Amino acid sequence: MPRTDKKLKIAYFGNSTSYVSNIMFNELVKLLKHRKDAELVAVIDAAKEGIIYRLNRQDIVTALLRHAVAKLFNPMQDIPFDYHGDFITKAHRMLLRYQVMKASDINSKEFNEQIKATGANVALSVVCPQCFSQNLIDSFDYCVNYHNGKLPEYRGVCPPVFAIMNNESYSRYTFHFMLEKIDSGNILVQGITPLKEADNSRSSMVKMAIKETYAASKQLGTVIDCLASGKQGQVQCGNPHYSGLKEWNQLLRCNDSSIEQARHKLILCGYIVMKFKEQDVYVTNIKENNGKPIISRIYYLPIWLWKLLLRIGIGKRFDIAK
Repeated sequence: MPRTDKKLKIAYFGNSTSYVSNIMFNELVKLLKHRKDAELVAVIDAAKEGIIYRLNRQDIVTALLRHAVAKLFNPMQDIPFDYHGDFITKAHRMLLRYQVMKASDINSKEFNEQIKATGANVALSVVCPQCFSQNLIDSFDYCVNYHNGKLPEYRGVCPPVFAIMNNESYSRYTFHFMLEKIDSGNILVQGITPLKEADNSRSSMVKMAIKETYAASKQLGTVIDCLASGKQGQVQCGNPHYSGLKEWNQLLRCNDSSIEQARHKLILCGYIVMKFKEQDVYVTNIKENNGKPIISRIYYLPIWLWKLLLRIGIGKRFDIAK
């Protein structure tokens, strides 16, 4: 990639329900105020609509309610208050500065035409929940993704948790060029996050992730410098391994685990996967029975309430095996 003298026009792809997306956006806006070689021209929220999206929105009211329900139904959990603003709301407030979009399908022909109209030549993806097609990648001069894990060993979801379960002493964050294959592409910038800061509690894991995101955001200037100078990055070296939602749910499955193993995963991740009436569900609290875990709360709700939701058909929508 040769050095480019033309201005870098950035389209930011994120997830408005993710504190990582929101923190990184805020830091990018601050950085670009002092750069003449780069500007933000488009902001895209790729979060899918639906009940999960509504429950995880980052507005202050939803965040307070979410935290109150979690503390009420899971008093044993060390659950921190999670609110870092909504980058889409902030983007709308900065009127006429750039195009703000809510995209249900970033690979559609309609969206492709919209993004081309902004003049964007750089895509920066931060926890974007939709995969880029090759056609979308080709519509930019550069496509860069932020990944909160070491590549290529920890491709996919929740790399720090998999690293802890593998007894790693550290994790990494990575900015890399995007290919259609997930978490592939040459590495531009990497940083190290010591996992000893996570003392196997949900609170410390979230705090560590927030600290890591702020540290990674300080590398955005270096990323822009790499693009402006035409650097090609370094080829990923190591043993590639990808963990998707299937592997994540398998990691959290605890029907045959000891109570100690189940509690460890529950405290670390906030929930585990167990079977309830032939349904795989996320369990947020457990009790002990002869050294084995038994379900106490499902999605923060007591058993009797979950049975009622199953009876009226609502609970069936939450079978994670489907």
